[in-house]
Parts: sequence; structure tokens; C-alpha cells
Amino acid sequence: MNTGSTNIEDLNDRIANNSNDAEAYFHRARHLMSLDQNQKAVEDLSAALKIQPENDKLYYFRGVATLGLSGGNRFENISDAIKDMTKAIELKATVPEYYYNRGMAHSDIEEFSKAAKDFTTAIDMKPTEAKYYFHRALCYTVQMKNTKALKDYAMAIELNSKYHAAFGARAHLYRVIEKHQEAVEDYTAAIVLEPSWSLGYVGRGQSQEALGMLDDAMADYEKASREDESNPEPWKRMQLLYNMSGQSMKAEDCARKHKELSQ
Repeated sequence: MNTGSTNIEDLNDRIANNSNDAEAYFHRARHLMSLDQNQKAVEDLSAALKIQPENDKLYYFRGVATLGLSGGNRFENISDAIKDMTKAIELKATVPEYYYNRGMAHSDIEEFSKAAKDFTTAIDMKPTEAKYYFHRALCYTVQMKNTKALKDYAMAIELNSKYHAAFGARAHLYRVIEKHQEAVEDYTAAIVLEPSWSLGYVGRGQSQEALGMLDDAMADYEKASREDESNPEPWKRMQLLYNMSGQSMKAEDCARKHKELSQ
């Protein structure tokens, strides 16, 4: 479906002149999706499917557009998207992105085992795609399969050394399993890639606390509070550190700020 003009005015004219032009509906739907007009895109893709009911791409993109719908029942939208992506896979089972996006849909409704299975299939088809490993790692993390998760985060980072989200997620997992030195290293790598990441400073500060690096932790909490002035968490952490050091007035100031931002 890649012939003819994809100019929106031309597409409108083509559809007006020929209501059976599936290609025109498809390209107009893609244009609408780029504008976040997903309901109209779903309508165009549905019209195209009436003309070409065995076209895998039409099912796939209708599934993607359905995931982008902002109204209605979110669970029903995701379920409908999964049905469309499953149909696309039935028609053409060799496209890794079909499995990846179905996996993303399963993740959205917390069907993590199904999601991990889809990401695995995508990896088998295209083992050089970092995001497939990253999202499978997220599933494994939720399932507390930490060894598998760490292996996948490492692979995602090996394939994309600037993968901020992978460094951040692995740092969080390291902190949860109390490997704080590794957590500090990963938080630092993530912060280098995205210096304004407030939550990264908070997470690194917490691991530094666990390592007894209290001055460094305080510096990170202060940095976090400046990078995101709406985030109450660094103020809570600073309050605790000030209480530990007997600086009650500063602790009270932080407690007031935390309460103010939490409301």
C-alpha cells in the first residue's frame, strides 16, 4: 500500500471519487494517527478492511490506533487492539513489530506472561532490537524474575549504549535488591544521558544513603528538588537526613515543603 499521492487533500479527493480505494483510507488513517486523531483513523482503517479483509497491515494499524484512543473503556480498547494485532499475526506471522506491539498491549492490562512471550517471539525474529529486550525485562521485573530481567537490561544497553530508560530501570532494580553500588553506577549513567531526571537523583541518593554516603545523598536530593519543583519526594528524603543529623529546624522546613507539594 505505497502507491499514489499521500497528500491529505489528494487522499480526500480519492476517497470522495472512489469509496472503494482502500489504499487512500489507509494513508489517510496514517496521517490522522500522526495528528493523534485516532478515532477517525480507526474509522478509516475499518472502511479499508471492508474492502481488503485479509490485509494484515490494516488490522495491525487499527490495533495501534485503537491503543491510542483517549475515550471509552480503556480495557475494552486494549482488548480490541489485541484482537486486531492477533488477526494481523494470523495473516502474517513474520513481522516482529506485530508481536512487540501486542506485547505492549498485554503489558498495559498487566498480562505480563503473555507480554513476555510476545517480546520473546519478537527477539527471536530480530535479536538486534534493544527495545524488545527492555520491555521483556520490565515484565520480568514485575514478575520478580530478577536474574532474567538483569540479563535483558544488559542486552538492551549493549545494543543501545544511550538507552536512558534501560539504565534507569536497571538502577531501580539494583536498588530494590540492595545492590547499591551497581545502582549508583546505573543512576549516574542515566543522569549523564538526561541531566534533568529528578527521580534519578532521588534514586541515586537513596542508594548513596544505604552506602553511608550521606553528603552525596543530600546533594542529590537538593538537585532533585531543583530539577522538578513539584516533586515532594526529595523533601521527604532531606527531612529524614536532617533528623538523623539532629538539624530539627531544617527537618521541619522540609516537612512543611513535602506536605505542601503532596496536597
